Amino acid sequence: SPNRVVLGRDVRPGQVFEIAVFGVNAPLSAPPGNFIWVRSATLDFYRANESGNVTPVEAIVVRRDAAVDAILPRSPVVERLATGVTFTEGPVWVAEGNYLLFSDPNDNTIYRWSPDGQVSVFRTKSGYTGADIGEYRQPGSNGLTLDAEGRLVIDEHGNRRVVRLERTGAITVLADRYQGKRLNSPNDLVYKSDGALYITDPPFGLLKAHGEPRKETPHSGVYRLAGDTLELLVSDLSGLNGIAFS
Repeated sequence: SPNRVVLGRDVRPGQVFEIAVFGVNAPLSAPPGNFIWVRSATLDFYRANESGNVTPVEAIVVRRDAAVDAILPRSPVVERLATGVTFTEGPVWVAEGNYLLFSDPNDNTIYRWSPDGQVSVFRTKSGYTGADIGEYRQPGSNGLTLDAEGRLVIDEHGNRRVVRLERTGAITVLADRYQGKRLNSPNDLVYKSDGALYITDPPFGLLKAHGEPRKETPHSGVYRLAGDTLELLVSDLSGLNGIAFS
């Protein structure tokens, strides 16, 4: 299970941190196994969230149907929640934890926003783990959604796949190939009421997009994943992006 420790906020050059790891082999609890396994460790730095003083902006909403009034107040206000990120994508509200997740594909990070105004890193290396990450413009995660069990499902641009984050922190690959060929860079995704997952797959996350020589799939597809079967539904769109059901 991956763990993350915040060493400090508003950190300045010259500060020194000492990190200690405490391990014990004793029956303090009854887990399946009593051991510590450190596979890898990284130290990440992030710019401060400089929200500043923001004036909310009243929105003008054209109401085509009175049913909108049931979900939208008469005078809705657009409020900026956070700044300091490069490019935002894939917001999803996690009701179970009462927080918002969103991707920054440029910074290869998933961020977490909580109602108290705090923005923290939820997942690093969110879409690409390769050493040549500097060559990519948008290597990180893009679309995010939750399955019926509340597990986070992620479109990974650089890794060119769709994965599910298990409760244990493990990763399950849901789709990475169609008919033996690698996907381009899965962009958005949504579950339908029947449990099937619909995925858009343009090449925007590849190094040269449509002109990428390592592009294996000739089309930009809309796919349907039901069980272990990935079905191509649409192949005649070049700039497809978001997808939703009413």
